[in-house]
Amino acid sequence: MLSGKLVVRQAHAADGDTLEMLQRLALRRLALTHYSGSHIEAGLSFIGTLDPELIEDGTYYVAEIGGRAIGCGGWSFRARMVPSPEALPRRPSPVLEPQSDAARIRAVFVHPDWTRRGIARRLVDTAEAAARRAGFRRFALVATLNAEALYRSLGYQPVERVFFDLPNQVRLQAIRMTKELTPHGDRLTTDPVAIPWV
Repeated sequence: MLSGKLVVRQAHAADGDTLEMLQRLALRRLALTHYSGSHIEAGLSFIGTLDPELIEDGTYYVAEIGGRAIGCGGWSFRARMVPSPEALPRRPSPVLEPQSDAARIRAVFVHPDWTRRGIARRLVDTAEAAARRAGFRRFALVATLNAEALYRSLGYQPVERVFFDLPNQVRLQAIRMTKELTPHGDRLTTDPVAIPWV
């Protein structure tokens, strides 16, 4: 069992393989409460794929204990909400306007052995704080169904159910959620935001 202080640091390109393996492990084990095995395997090429743009932009973080990665997550000042499927060519995503757009909370995953210990909350808090420093007052995300309760506990509210068409004729359901801050930085109810998915 690992011991030591939880450290959250900025992710680097050298972390890429480790973080993608962490994402895939978390998706395979934690999403089984809401998705079938075929849905999860199809989703690995989509949700369980690390978006290098987040690391390049310096907006992705690693949660570590004793030097071992046990969680990851971040935010984006770009319009993309989820990584493009591997089958699609990678294109730069448009930059958002802090005064009018919602920052994207992206790809928060925790190792299955370390859930329910405040790690996801710490990652989201870190991402939100960085987005606030960049001038954003609203946040938006796309959550898997098994993560909805977590995000509700962090002040996010559902806006609509969405569906992604994945390989092998698999349709994956998720939920778009948003949160807005008061002038004093408190969490409050949502203002629905029209946003692109990829």
